Amino acid sequence: MQSTNTLVVAPEALSKFYNKFRKPAASWMTSHEREDEIKDYINYLNLLLKELKSNYSFNDLAILGFSQGVSTAFRWAAQLNDKDIELFACSGSVPPELTAEDFKINQLKKVHYFYGDEDKLLAIDKAKAQIEFIKTLDLEVEAHPFKGRHEVSKNCIDLLRKS
Repeated sequence: MQSTNTLVVAPEALSKFYNKFRKPAASWMTSHEREDEIKDYINYLNLLLKELKSNYSFNDLAILGFSQGVSTAFRWAAQLNDKDIELFACSGSVPPELTAEDFKINQLKKVHYFYGDEDKLLAIDKAKAQIEFIKTLDLEVEAHPFKGRHEVSKNCIDLLRKS
């Protein structure tokens, strides 16, 4: 096993529901009381980050969002005051209400956007439109298409380990 100085934190989404197999599943948000849910999960992530900063010393922050978590990651990153943030967005959509002004307070240094060529939930043309939208936010974006479905690609994990 290789030693590392990387801390991985994977918070679970706050909203719960039963999936089609009648198993509990987590979601970042439902449409019910949407604005309150957004405030709740941003507050939750901010408190988590504050706790991590009080227990660990680190300068760089890498955020990974997958599927619905991409919107969560972008909304959270937009209000952070941290520097050197790198965002890894996998198979999901950027919230349409965000503007370049939302990212003026931090230094989001790069967005890596990953999408699969066989993703039934995010067609290639929609993924490419997301990349163009990220550019309108005055953010540096690097596209990472991959062979695969609605998933976090091996390339994403490899890049995340290097960040």
